[in-house]
Amino acid sequence: MRGTQSMNIRLGPAKNLWLGWASVMGAVGIYAGNFVVSRYAIKSSIGVNDMVALRFCVAGIIMIPLFWRRGFQSFAGVGLKRSVILTLFAGPPFALLMIAGLSLAPVAHGASIVSAMIPVSSAIALRIMTGQKIHNLKIVLFIVIFAGLAMVSGFSASASLQILLGDFLFMICGTMWGLYAVALRMWQLDAMPVTIAVSLLSLLFLPVYFFLLTPDFGDVSFAQLAFLAFYQGILASIVSLLLFSFAVKALGPQRATLGNATVPIFATLMAVPSLGELPAPVQWLGIGLVVGSVILAASLKETPSPLKEKELPA
Repeated sequence: MRGTQSMNIRLGPAKNLWLGWASVMGAVGIYAGNFVVSRYAIKSSIGVNDMVALRFCVAGIIMIPLFWRRGFQSFAGVGLKRSVILTLFAGPPFALLMIAGLSLAPVAHGASIVSAMIPVSSAIALRIMTGQKIHNLKIVLFIVIFAGLAMVSGFSASASLQILLGDFLFMICGTMWGLYAVALRMWQLDAMPVTIAVSLLSLLFLPVYFFLLTPDFGDVSFAQLAFLAFYQGILASIVSLLLFSFAVKALGPQRATLGNATVPIFATLMAVPSLGELPAPVQWLGIGLVVGSVILAASLKETPSPLKEKELPA
């Protein structure tokens, strides 16, 4: 019996680690595909606001029964204040900026910039919030990351102010997701309650959409609508959030971004046949610099934080 218990103790962390990496790779597939799907929908004349409304309408409705079961007063166990903060980082504001960016700039730009900004912003946020030092080598890698991003953005065959604006929106998105990852780490929240809380609060975008904006799905076929509802409302809003939230808790925010570093490669490869967006050779080099630097930065051992988890702000 003692031997069995000892084995369970030893295997527990290893199993958790394996599930964490599996969650990262599952999220990677959804993230990469989401860039392509969103860009394709935009080019098919589906509005930014329409896509965001469809995404959170489906996700929110699915989560209503679970929200009621988890507890209304405690806001699914997350708390209203924390839920609002997490929704600002990963809910409608994030989706609006992301899809707006994809209406202005190619998939390769969005995937590279967002993936690069996540580890940079999370490291800076952890330094500010907890005092955790940033490794000197990591600082060098961050500089290389920005050099790679300059190659991706500045050497586009059709570089313009429009594309640069899209790239700026992607930088904001990456920063928001990095802050979301740090918040999950600080508060040690379970993936499901977070997904429920964010999905429910995101329903507040619908009154804004219907009363202040202009809903228009007139040119969208039923097949397109059903596919977008499934991908945006279930995979991108619920499944990816659930997978990433679990990965952050199991691996930490910085290690969880290691797998995410491959998103630019997969997203760019998907965009070539489906959207006809073929990056120039120097842009591929920039993508390689970003991916390699993010992987190296995420693999560096984190320095201990002087602020213990129980001392972190609520």
